[in-house]
Amino acid sequence: MNSLKHSLLTLAVIAGCAAPILAQPPEHPPGAAPSEHGGKERGPGMRGDRLKQLAEALELTEEQKTQLKPIVAEEAAAMKAIWDDKSLEGDARREKMKAVRDTYAPKIEAHLTPEQKAKFEKIKSQRGPGGPRKDREEKK
Repeated sequence: MNSLKHSLLTLAVIAGCAAPILAQPPEHPPGAAPSEHGGKERGPGMRGDRLKQLAEALELTEEQKTQLKPIVAEEAAAMKAIWDDKSLEGDARREKMKAVRDTYAPKIEAHLTPEQKAKFEKIKSQRGPGGPRKDREEKK
């Protein structure tokens, strides 16, 4: 009987120690890379480094990356402020985010070549109110 009590006590101690660890949220969702914000909670459209995504999609030069870095950082800060504003919900949040995108798109385009601008327009046209949509191109 003592060995049963000892086993149950050991199990209870282990469970008590493991519970707080298991109750903590992960730093980032499984399968997703941690953000540049230290893996903190991210909103829609913030699935990675936007500058890196633009650099790959538009084949940006190093000079363009340097020029766009502060613009993209400002845009990200504005988007985060909207995302963190708990007084905004649904359509109101989407409208504000669209306004931010519409404000920063010309600032980004100012540093692009005509070919890159065409690619950027295509990327923007695939974007819905909730973010990029890969299936939009197929429906056209």
